[in-house]
Amino acid sequence: MAEGSKYLTSGFCESVLQSMHSFFLEGQFCDFKVKVEGKTFQIHKLVFASSSDYFKAMLSHDMIETRDECTELKGITLKGFEPILTYIYKGCLAVDIKNIQDVMAAATFLQIPGAIDLCTKFLKEELTFENAYDLLKIGEMFAISSLRDYYRNYLLKNFLKFVESETFLKTDSETLANYLSDDALVTTSESVLFHHCMRWYEHDMKNREPVAHSVFEKVRLSSDGWPLIHFAKEQDLFKTDKKCQELIEFHEQFMEKATKRYFLSDNDRTRVRSSRRTIIQIGGVMEPDENYDSFHDMITQPVNSLCGWNMNHYFHPDLKSWFPLGGLSNWIQRLSHQKFVEVNGHGLMIGGYEYHIADDTANKIAISDVRMFSPQHNFQFWDMPSLQHPRARHAAVYLNGFIYAIAGRDDKQVLKSVERLDCEAETWSYVRALPRKLYDHAAAVCEGKIYVSGGIHSIDGDAVKTVWCYDPAKNNWNKRQNLNCARAGHGMVCLEGHLYVCGGYNGQRDVSHNSGNLRCLVSVEMYDVKTNVWTKLTTMRQGIAFFEITVLDGRILVMGGVDTAGRLTQYMHEFNATKNKWTVFGELPRPLKNASCGAVVIKLTDTGCMEDETDEFVQRYTEMFDDHQLAHMSEQERLDRELAMRMMENFDPGDYLLDDDEDEDYDDEYGDMYYGDIGCVDDFGDLGVQLNNDEDED
Repeated sequence: MAEGSKYLTSGFCESVLQSMHSFFLEGQFCDFKVKVEGKTFQIHKLVFASSSDYFKAMLSHDMIETRDECTELKGITLKGFEPILTYIYKGCLAVDIKNIQDVMAAATFLQIPGAIDLCTKFLKEELTFENAYDLLKIGEMFAISSLRDYYRNYLLKNFLKFVESETFLKTDSETLANYLSDDALVTTSESVLFHHCMRWYEHDMKNREPVAHSVFEKVRLSSDGWPLIHFAKEQDLFKTDKKCQELIEFHEQFMEKATKRYFLSDNDRTRVRSSRRTIIQIGGVMEPDENYDSFHDMITQPVNSLCGWNMNHYFHPDLKSWFPLGGLSNWIQRLSHQKFVEVNGHGLMIGGYEYHIADDTANKIAISDVRMFSPQHNFQFWDMPSLQHPRARHAAVYLNGFIYAIAGRDDKQVLKSVERLDCEAETWSYVRALPRKLYDHAAAVCEGKIYVSGGIHSIDGDAVKTVWCYDPAKNNWNKRQNLNCARAGHGMVCLEGHLYVCGGYNGQRDVSHNSGNLRCLVSVEMYDVKTNVWTKLTTMRQGIAFFEITVLDGRILVMGGVDTAGRLTQYMHEFNATKNKWTVFGELPRPLKNASCGAVVIKLTDTGCMEDETDEFVQRYTEMFDDHQLAHMSEQERLDRELAMRMMENFDPGDYLLDDDEDEDYDDEYGDMYYGDIGCVDDFGDLGVQLNNDEDED
């Protein structure tokens, strides 16, 4: 017999509850008594057993209270029980600062989870910096572990409000240092933290002087650079206290060793104060089109060939948007194929191609350049020691204080050499070469060893399945289990002790496309380093090669690339290894392949504009430092400084970005100044500077 239809009366449960409450108020159908501080309440067993685990257990067994149909609740006050009684019948809890401890005691004793949750919610909502001590004591009394965590997170997010309270000035040095060491602490700058730590110190100088260094060492002076370091150095405490003087020396050395900051930024003295990692994009291969990024692009960008892009961005995960990489957003150089290596929240771009444009054609050359990206000071790039051999279409990884550049191609041949940078000594040296020449391969570090997969052995060769493993302790390469599918131009990352390989191309032509592009792969496989076994996983949403790959927040991120039809893609996809599922993550700023992309730690702002993240103390200390420098300059140095400042004041990347309403006015306003024999633009972006052919070549 077919099952009949089911219908639901709206508000039925609420109606029954209201009826039970009415029966309670009128004393009807009551079958049990509860005594609290001498007062007796007529209740319903069924209602209390439904809400309270205490009553459910008591009424389910043959106990004296059950036989007598009465129980006395000792240790519970009327002030605490009456709100609970109303909650049991109505689901509404009346609680305030005066009765919260009594209500919480009653809810805990009677084991009513819903009431306990509401009491916890009330405590969280009522927490202030002034009453935190008392409310946290209540939380500890009733083992509410989440309350202290909630307060800590609230304080860290509102730290600049906390420092204005009396509680801040009374905080002990150990607790304050603990707060300041947390990457999740939200502040506009380290300068404002230093200012308020000085207030804290001056509030009780006599008792706090011996421990002051333990607080100030958690203020990341080098994040705000020389102005803050100079200001701190001028304070009496830092002139007289030896340990504070050592702090200044530490940060001065850190600033002076600019090219080693990525290596030294592994502690809470120097890290960027942020718990968020996000993606940056440096260069990449772009398609020729008329969507010019600047006036300079319009007169230099080739129209007949793929070319390196000279724009750099970072991704804001909350706003789901890309933003220019500060003052580094626009380069004169056009680069691609730089291998991105993340170290301590910084990024290193290794090797790749540099593009030179002539007669509407882009010619690329392999380079040996190595650059470090620092997220500090509104983003910076630093030139690192160059590779010993130019290489592109290579692989690069970081392992135990060394950066490895593995095989690839130069402008003439395929390479098998491997060189590594000693991050401490800042020197490159060769290690054991790969057994075979290789390019368009992928590499990743897992369990203290370097794994290299796939690639191509010769310029006209096909993709291979080979997997190599390098043991740095033995300086040798060994073969591991082959990939399930031959591939090159693919990606490989390590996630939770496993290697993941995806995409790429396999050297076979796709006859369905007249252009004869390489067939791109959708397959994904995972390698267990302990069992030496590859396992196939869910395929990608589309076949792509020459993309960038990284791990962000425990998920694998694939960015850009080229599809089988030869089209560059703008999409970013993420892979959830736990669910074995691919989803769309977002889009790159434009269709790109072989961009230098990776995850770094960036101090994100609500608007995405780094210029918004400042305060009066940064400005004040900067002005003081400028005055100090000026006072110690020679006359010639002052003139050079003024000239440089005038040139910088006249340059703004936005000033020469094309606007639909203004581009037709360029000819009239600037005339031949922008055309003539311009070969390039100098570092200050001064489009009026013309260089002759010799200077251009230099």
